[in-house]
Amino acid sequence: MQAFPVFKSTVKSIATRRYLCQPACAEAAFAVEGQQQTHRLQGGAILYISESDLTVTIRCEPPENCPGSWQMPPLKLHWGMIVEGSQVWEIPSQEDWPSGTIRHKKSALRTPLIAENPSAPNGGAATLHFQLPARSDLREIRFAIFDTKNNHWHKDGKEDFVLDVSRGAPKNAVPDELVRVYSYLRWEQAGKPELTASQQSQEFLAAHSEILLKLQSGKSCASLMTEVGLDPPAPPQLKRQPAPIKQASSTRLRPTKE
Repeated sequence: MQAFPVFKSTVKSIATRRYLCQPACAEAAFAVEGQQQTHRLQGGAILYISESDLTVTIRCEPPENCPGSWQMPPLKLHWGMIVEGSQVWEIPSQEDWPSGTIRHKKSALRTPLIAENPSAPNGGAATLHFQLPARSDLREIRFAIFDTKNNHWHKDGKEDFVLDVSRGAPKNAVPDELVRVYSYLRWEQAGKPELTASQQSQEFLAAHSEILLKLQSGKSCASLMTEVGLDPPAPPQLKRQPAPIKQASSTRLRPTKE
């Protein structure tokens, strides 16, 4: 176990990795429904993509009635974020990276999908759950699936997969720095106990909920930041309406140079 990691800031703050423990998307239709997409990859595997409250689920399942010789290959998510006003990939802060993630070049991350039951016939499904940062300018994540065994890329035709997450980014998103300060203060008031990574995650979410309750009671984000010694955010600029979710299409395998 470990204490909260502390970073230099106006007020000492904590950072934490956030994980999800929810059932993966299990839609059967090959379409986009809200924040859910389903694609059939070359070779027959089924790719499910979903997002709720900035929590992303990527799940790849064996094809129906697949032969006994078919095996789920090791897969990695090659991904980045798109923010408003830019088409250049960005990556989140390292404390927000999912477990096992490594940086690829300057603006992409690679995260392995985890086999749910490696001893199952055909290798079973491979899944990844991760939480995106609560940024009001966050619009999309773009990604491809890399088959590391066969050195093959799965894409949406010739293009990257695109998942619109703009509806999960609230217009008045709680700044990460404020949540971290509240998390640190809660931990300090509790006597600075030793916490596991899971407990740190729960404390972070509890601090976020505490802030939301104060906002619902009539307080402003700027006033809460001032109370703990942080500079309030600059007035928001006029934002364009988010683009509609891209319709899913059949996916084919295309080799891509790394």
